[in-house]
Amino acid sequence: MHIERITFDRVFDAVESIGDFSFDSAGRRVFAARFGPGAVPRQGATYAIAFSRPGDWGTVLGWRDLATPTVLLRERARDPFWLDIAINIDIVIVIVVAVIVPVLILVLLGLAAGCAAFAMLLGLVHALVRSAGRRKDAVRARLLQEVA
Repeated sequence: MHIERITFDRVFDAVESIGDFSFDSAGRRVFAARFGPGAVPRQGATYAIAFSRPGDWGTVLGWRDLATPTVLLRERARDPFWLDIAINIDIVIVIVVAVIVPVLILVLLGLAAGCAAFAMLLGLVHALVRSAGRRKDAVRARLLQEVA
């Protein structure tokens, strides 16, 4: 996670209903930035913005207008659990193995072993979902630490 402080010197091409906007900041022009529906920054405001990848507006995790204590997290169409899987291929491999192994165990060793393997799969999914929740908490905490 990367936190960047941006002053929106000029905001233009704003479509508040979907949260799209373009802006100038410190001599740099950015087109097609997006926070989310209804979230367009005020001209002259300074924000702390959390990115998964520095400067990549497609990876905005959250933001805070430094004039307020309110932290907003980007709501994605997907659950953060699925976003974690998309970003981390090693998790995808673990999930695939965790699905295939219980089925094979069920077929080869019987119902009790298959149920035990399925319970392990549920534990893994639970751990990943909790991890995504902790990441949201970390984003919120880091943005609250930013001071004007």
